[in-house]
Amino acid sequence: MTALAAWASALDVQVLYWINHGWSNPALDAFFKLVTEQKNYIVPAAALAAFWWFKRGRQGRLCLLTLLLCVALADPISSRVIKPWVNRARPCAVLPEVRTPHGNRGTFSFPSSHAVNIAGAGVVVGLTFPAWALPAAILAALVGLSRVYLGLHYPSDVLAGYLLGGLIGWACWTLVGCLQGKWRRQAAVAAS
Repeated sequence: MTALAAWASALDVQVLYWINHGWSNPALDAFFKLVTEQKNYIVPAAALAAFWWFKRGRQGRLCLLTLLLCVALADPISSRVIKPWVNRARPCAVLPEVRTPHGNRGTFSFPSSHAVNIAGAGVVVGLTFPAWALPAAILAALVGLSRVYLGLHYPSDVLAGYLLGGLIGWACWTLVGCLQGKWRRQAAVAAS
C-alpha cells in the first residue's frame, strides 16, 4: 500500500469514527434508522410518482421511466458486479468499536448501493425538474450520511456510490432524451 493509499484509508476510518461515535445520540439513531430504511419511501415515492404521471404530463412520465431504467441498472451494477469484485467488508464487520444501531449487515461494503441508487435517482429528478434538484440532493446527502452514521459503510463507499450513481443517472437521462428526440423527429417525418 502506498503512503497516499494508507493516508486515505486512515482518513476514511477517522471520518467514520467521527460520525459514528462523535455524533452518537438516541435522537440521531432513530432519525438515521428512519432515513436509511428503504421501505419508508414506498408511500411517498408512490404519491410522487402518481403526481408526476398524472400532473406533469409527458415530462413526468419520461422522468418516471428514466428513474426505473436508472435503478434497474444502478442497483445490480453496484450490488452484483462491483461489490463482489471489490470484496470490501463493511466497517461493522471488521472494526469492533463501530456502533451499529440499525444492526450488522453481512454483505459487502463498496460501493454503497443506497448511495448509488439515491444519487442516480437524484440526478434524473434534478435534470428533469430543476426545482427538485436541491431537495433531491439533501435527501441523497442524508441517506449517504445515514449509512456512515449507522456503521454500515465507510465514507469512501458513499462517495464512490454517489459518483457511480450520478454517472448512471446522467447516462440514463441522456439516453432517454436522445431517444425522445429521435422519436419526435420520426413522428415529424411521418406526419409530413
